[in-house]
Amino acid sequence: MVGWPLCDECGRTLIRAPVRTVGSECSDGSVRVEVIPVYRHSGAAVRLVHQLKYRGSVGAGRLLARSMIEQLPPATGALVPIPRVFARRVVTGIDQTAMLASLIAEHSGIPVVSDLRAGVWSPRSAGRDRRRRTPGRFRWTGRELSSPLLVDDVCTTGTTLVAAAVAMGLQRAVGLVATSAIPRLASGTEPVFG
Repeated sequence: MVGWPLCDECGRTLIRAPVRTVGSECSDGSVRVEVIPVYRHSGAAVRLVHQLKYRGSVGAGRLLARSMIEQLPPATGALVPIPRVFARRVVTGIDQTAMLASLIAEHSGIPVVSDLRAGVWSPRSAGRDRRRRTPGRFRWTGRELSSPLLVDDVCTTGTTLVAAAVAMGLQRAVGLVATSAIPRLASGTEPVFG
């Protein structure tokens, strides 16, 4: 049952994911985000994220947030959840990153700053390859923060984290995510994410 501690079989499918760096070149220069993932996007981790994201399961959110707290960088000054577009919040009834940030803040005492704004609608990126993904469009309405930590549920290509960093005017940022799709090279030279 979602919300209860995982059984041994499901627990064995939770695989720690390595830290990685994502980035891009933009008109303001180079933007790099160090991504601190908790789990590889596979097994029970995928089911937990889906329960949180599409069913609003607070229990799944608590399990993920508990693991994310263990990975908090010590110098974190504020948690900045990457918001979901308005249309998806209405359809699903939840902004999963706001919930994760709130649960992390509850136990860490680090404040949540919800000054990053998403648009009304954007095409879904889930399941699309790198070429067909649309980076999120964000607007920063807050002040400059000391050591902000971007909070997201999943990092696949990193375009969402980079777009958030650009909106905040950051050239270097750190993002904490529940799961990360680990890049692997397939035949040819294009990175494939799985």
